Amino acid sequence: MLRIVRLLTFWMAGWCLLFGTAAAATGSLAGGAAFQHAISSAFGGGMALAEDAQGFIWLGTQAGLVRWDGYLERAYLADPARADALPDSYVSTLHVDAAGRLWVGTNAGGLARYDPRTDSFERVADPQGLVGSEAAAFADRSPGSLWVGGSRGLAWLDLSTMTLQAVPLPATVGRVKALWAGRGGALWVAGEGGLWRRAAADSAFVPIGLPTRDGRRPRAARLLEDSQGNLWVGTRLRGAYVVRPGATVGTPVHEKQHGDLSSDTVQGLVEAQPGEVWIGTYGNGIVRVDLAGHRSQRERHDATQPSSLVDDSVGALLRSRSGLVWVATNYALSRHDPRQDLTDALYGGPGKPVRSNNVPAVLGLRDGRIWLATGESGAQILDPALGRVTELRPNAARPETALPKARVIALAQVPGDEVWIGTQGGLFRARPDGDGLSRVHLPDVPPTTEIWALYVQDGTLWMGGQDGLWALDLSQPPGSPRVRRIAVPGGTRVTALTATSGVLWVGTNDGLGRLNEAAARVDMLPSDPRDPSALPGGMVSSLAVDRQGRLWVATFGRGVQVASGTNARGAMAFRRLSTLDGLPHNGVDALVVDREGLVWASTDDGLARVDPATLDVRAFRAGQNVGLTLFWTGAGSTLPGGELLFGGQGGLLVVHPERVRAEPAPPPPVITEASVGGRAVPAARLMDGAGVVLPADAPSLTVEFASLAFTDRDQLRYAYQLEGFDSDWVAAPPQRRLASYTNLAAGRYTLKLRVARPRDGWSAPLTLAVQVQSHWYQHPVAQVVAGLLAIGLLLGVERVRMLVMRRRQARLEALVARRTAELERRTSELHASRAQLEQMAFFDGMTGLPNRRWFADDLRRTVAEVQRGGEGFAVALVDLDRFKEVNDRFGHDAGDAVLVEVARRLREALRAGDRAARLGGDEFVAVLRPIGDDLDALAAVCGRIVEALAQPIALPDGQKASLGCSVGVARCPLDATDVDRLLKAADLAMYEAKAAGRGQWRLWQAAREAAVLDPAP
Repeated sequence: MLRIVRLLTFWMAGWCLLFGTAAAATGSLAGGAAFQHAISSAFGGGMALAEDAQGFIWLGTQAGLVRWDGYLERAYLADPARADALPDSYVSTLHVDAAGRLWVGTNAGGLARYDPRTDSFERVADPQGLVGSEAAAFADRSPGSLWVGGSRGLAWLDLSTMTLQAVPLPATVGRVKALWAGRGGALWVAGEGGLWRRAAADSAFVPIGLPTRDGRRPRAARLLEDSQGNLWVGTRLRGAYVVRPGATVGTPVHEKQHGDLSSDTVQGLVEAQPGEVWIGTYGNGIVRVDLAGHRSQRERHDATQPSSLVDDSVGALLRSRSGLVWVATNYALSRHDPRQDLTDALYGGPGKPVRSNNVPAVLGLRDGRIWLATGESGAQILDPALGRVTELRPNAARPETALPKARVIALAQVPGDEVWIGTQGGLFRARPDGDGLSRVHLPDVPPTTEIWALYVQDGTLWMGGQDGLWALDLSQPPGSPRVRRIAVPGGTRVTALTATSGVLWVGTNDGLGRLNEAAARVDMLPSDPRDPSALPGGMVSSLAVDRQGRLWVATFGRGVQVASGTNARGAMAFRRLSTLDGLPHNGVDALVVDREGLVWASTDDGLARVDPATLDVRAFRAGQNVGLTLFWTGAGSTLPGGELLFGGQGGLLVVHPERVRAEPAPPPPVITEASVGGRAVPAARLMDGAGVVLPADAPSLTVEFASLAFTDRDQLRYAYQLEGFDSDWVAAPPQRRLASYTNLAAGRYTLKLRVARPRDGWSAPLTLAVQVQSHWYQHPVAQVVAGLLAIGLLLGVERVRMLVMRRRQARLEALVARRTAELERRTSELHASRAQLEQMAFFDGMTGLPNRRWFADDLRRTVAEVQRGGEGFAVALVDLDRFKEVNDRFGHDAGDAVLVEVARRLREALRAGDRAARLGGDEFVAVLRPIGDDLDALAAVCGRIVEALAQPIALPDGQKASLGCSVGVARCPLDATDVDRLLKAADLAMYEAKAAGRGQWRLWQAAREAAVLDPAP
């Protein structure tokens, strides 16, 4: 059945941007963003991101701090036994000040500064509790000071004395969650009580209105000032706001398709490029906002798209100095390059403009329309000019006028503009708009013959199939077709067709053949994988002819072969291109020649562009924002506007060849790890220009280095040279960038490190002066004395020689023993660190309860069990009512003791099957199961919790504190059947308990409050 559907408004705007058909359309959101991922157990629960002065990317997580160099991560964990260790493994925020120093704010350990020269942390004392144990925000105040915000309020830090000075805040600000030093010296403060601003010349903080539907003041948690001077505000469960310059009230951020984000928790804000702001949400991916075009687009995890987000819980966003955008989520550190706009991916799947994830054939028509094969679901026609999609769906009830339920694998446009369609169920023809679709019956050709290749040459339509090659004379009327059958040796399938200089070339499953018109057969060319001037054999996936008339052959799994005259035997010769020449993969799928004469190849790992004049290859992968990197054989075409089309596994990729950007030179290398004399030393000590001295008894040096380019890291070339030792540069593979030397002779050396892209010149080298100290007997004076003694003691020469040799042997044995012990020690520390990392990743170090990450995983499993028919349960969010008063009155040690006692009482109040966890700060949660619809059992448990926490708590100094708690309860499946709605319901119920006077619990009323969970768009 032929069906035409209108594209969605937002997709059509993007389509106009892709092909330039609407001059009024502006913005940068055409096509989805492509991400490259680094996934590791060390990346559990990303919370903060920063780029230091050298270019390292730092990731703060709930389980420690991680430094990323593009190849390896280096983890830093809290260690109570070390004063110079990270104060707390739960990292809340990161900040690099104007001098390039890295500052770390933690959830319960205050703030610290990282010292790269010692590879350790200097903690900042807060004896007056001005900031509090949770340091949540930093901002530059002046060259010698920082603004610091936390659980107790706001202060500024004098960097010369490392002391904190109090800054009064309105009481309604509450906990400070974010700071921003704005234009003109203004200071913005985001807290649990909303948003506040202080002008440069005014000491008073002025509240900025953030309107909500229920009138409650939102809890602001993230801030960003964009290049136009707008301040973006992220909140918890209230979405995002924009405060225009000079405004005193913020405007909620709206999505065209998803409402105003009013129920989203925003945990990251970044201006990805001028005029485009990204909003990272917890559980709902990223919202990209185009300021000029007033459009938005969601980026979410898509299991069918490897280049999509790994998960939708975004914890932090960062734009590095090079322009890369970094995304920290629960399970990955990902990056996107917004500078690259070479391609636009039209992803396929249900509800998307491209109906299928698989596009095994594509054809650009002369009028600009695009025909797509959509797996076994027929075909689609995309019309950019009219903004519509035509569906050609299979229909077994109309075998003569509808496509069969078989894959479309070949498309061709013949003179007169008709489109011919080759399928695994026969040959069809239709007008360019899809009308008049009909099956083509040919003499002596079964109507359901598989057609794998179509090619038009001088009024003849060549058809390749499973059973050979046919030639259809297009000049004959439809009622009397004239067809010739051409034999193909071995009965192999025809996979590709093209012609050059009047010769038809036939690609098959078993190699390349040439049409012999006189004999009416195909003569196969010889192949020899061992001969670099011959074809390698195997399946020919695509054929093309460049402007010089040369034949290009894509052989699946064996690269590209370019015709290059004849060899010494008079046979046709070829020049092979493979991954050794720069192809991203030897599995080449389709070849297309652009309007400039350059040859493009789709492969099983991205795209390649080849210059026919030089055969230079440039690869484009996900790192260059190529959204699809796996393609179908033969699925390539062009459009009149010069765009290239490639059918992929995941949708359609549109390539704009004119947008190819020059590759930036990679940054010079930096030293990432170092060992001097067999002992590890901080790499920063070797980067300060002072050089390194090796002891005479351990003259060894090992340096690991990397260019912090992050894009195409495996394609970079590395080399090193120790002048005075190496006669030439030594190549280092990107997977092992080590320069290692042992037993160096006394003297002075210079170690040089450099990097380059595959075809570019080398970077300026990083140089390191190396001095190896001498033994006492290697000094000139000692040698003269030894010579004089030798004259008088000729008989003792042999004995002295043996003594020296024994000493050297002993030193070598000691060196081996020392290195062995060091290796065993480091191996033991590594195992211990990994065990500690896993413990800290899932449990709260203070209370011993499971942490937020453990609870999130456990809740997802429990909801999944209910969805499969398991017993119902309830989630109870427990928030202490007067915990801040305890901290303020009795100090943080007392507050910690209270949290430990609360955890103990909460465990005792729960039943045997219930589970408790600490979400952070003074927030706890309990999963009550089974609970079903037994309100009495639920009331009993919640009553015990409220009663237990209402009892006074004895403090370490003998005093007592009374807190109480507010509990919000939601049931699954009675109140909600998915994680996000369940948590939101419990959270709102908890706030209802607080609003009712605290010290009580409230059950979520699903029927009355459904609109809150599902706000109208």
